[in-house]
Amino acid sequence: MAILISGCRDTVGYHVYQPTAENGIWERTDTLNYSVPAMLPAGKYEVAVSVRHTDVYPYKDLWLWIEHDMDKSTGYVGDTLHVQLADDKGRWYEGNSTGSLFTCTQKLPYTLYLPVDSMTGNFRIHHLMRTKLLSGITDVGIELRFSGGVQPKKNKK
Repeated sequence: MAILISGCRDTVGYHVYQPTAENGIWERTDTLNYSVPAMLPAGKYEVAVSVRHTDVYPYKDLWLWIEHDMDKSTGYVGDTLHVQLADDKGRWYEGNSTGSLFTCTQKLPYTLYLPVDSMTGNFRIHHLMRTKLLSGITDVGIELRFSGGVQPKKNKK
């Protein structure tokens, strides 16, 4: 029974969406900002990005620039992420669709290591598409999922 309960433990440490724009148009200069609160235990984290979009989005994919300052010794570090939203025939991937809203989630190709408990930091995302204005992308989320390493310490009383 204990194995079943521990296997169902949620490992999501942080998961937040930011809207791209109120008017439905995401400008290349509009950066989405995410502040990771001081609540995460030290350890390794998988980082995933979720993109919510409508069928108005005119492309099959989306290029993003993602950067973070979780490693305080280097300042902001970043990388590109290529998110496939549709197949070669233009059919939307329907991983988590709700009506006309589609969600695609993709992990970053690396894990993030937090060396100490209660570390704060920031993520920033903007699109790298050739067109300056994007329609159909409603919001973008960041998820940090604990994947191992140092376990949180219990308070001893």
